Amino acid sequence: MKGENEKVQSLIYTKFATALLKLPNAIGIYQNPLVIPPSHYIEGAEHIKNGELPILNWIYFGIYRNENKISGYTIGLNYFGKDEIEVLSVEKSWEDLYWFMVNISDYIVTSDVILRHGETIGFTAEEKLKIVRSEGVMVEGESVKIEF
Repeated sequence: MKGENEKVQSLIYTKFATALLKLPNAIGIYQNPLVIPPSHYIEGAEHIKNGELPILNWIYFGIYRNENKISGYTIGLNYFGKDEIEVLSVEKSWEDLYWFMVNISDYIVTSDVILRHGETIGFTAEEKLKIVRSEGVMVEGESVKIEF
């Protein structure tokens, strides 16, 4: 099953990188497209101690403005055998969009979920957000768009 081995490898990498970032001369870690400060990366790795995955260290969450709305996308879900996520042109705060994408990504990687075209997803029984799989806007190839 694609994803399990990648999770184990990513956990080992995260632990190793965290140990190196605790050295006094560490200045950061490059994860395309960012250089992450040691404190930020180490803080994200703390989730491992609680039995959680350090999603913030593994997935990049991009948010951008288009006209009066905002959109977001992920980079890194493909590594785990999942489609990247895009949320396009919503009237939400950037914090709401960011944490929505973080929570969905965490659910997808932790539970090994595949989001399929035409299905819905939500965090409550009442919430039914439509899923569309189509050509990516900000990511290469196809992505999963969630109507948030």
